[in-house]
Amino acid sequence: MKKLLVVIGIVAAVLIVYFLLTPGNRVNDALNSLVNPETSDNDAGRSTGAPSATDSGTYTLDKKASSVSMSYASKKKTESWGMSIQSGEIIMNSGNVSGGTVLASMSELKRTGLSFDTIGYPNANLDLKAVVFDQLKSSTDRLVFRVDTELTMNGKTNPLSFVSTYEYSTEGMSMVGTASPDWKLWGVEIPAGESMSLNISLNFVK
Repeated sequence: MKKLLVVIGIVAAVLIVYFLLTPGNRVNDALNSLVNPETSDNDAGRSTGAPSATDSGTYTLDKKASSVSMSYASKKKTESWGMSIQSGEIIMNSGNVSGGTVLASMSELKRTGLSFDTIGYPNANLDLKAVVFDQLKSSTDRLVFRVDTELTMNGKTNPLSFVSTYEYSTEGMSMVGTASPDWKLWGVEIPAGESMSLNISLNFVK
């Protein structure tokens, strides 16, 4: 009987140690698969929604499943103006975003009363440059990325980066984030105490 109890105790101890250690290992493996997808034991990082080093191709923007809008906040109210998406694509090269563009109409912004020249510059263009994984801000439940772009609006082009979620599969990819740039760089003056942000939700299909 004593020997049986000893055996049971050893088995229980082993199981406890296993379950205590396993979650941490899974976190490390998942994050490592994003940074070093070729060395991951998983199928090229698919379990974390990240592309692998062999993923390449051009993905087309799903206009119906995507949106670009402005949100304006003042002391009195909050308003939102949609921007009709005209076209878009993103290019994946060896697991990295190497380019892409999103073209959106600015016609709705004429209602804002702000200095948007929607006649001289009827469209806004977002050039996608890179999607960079932020390991410090990410976890296995929430992957955080920085999307680097160039925004052409009002006849002016400036760099624009924003924090975004980013999901990838063999069928397509999506990114969702909000940017709060210095609008003066695009010739738009925002009254003191008020703010305007650019909301971006993009879905691409192969």
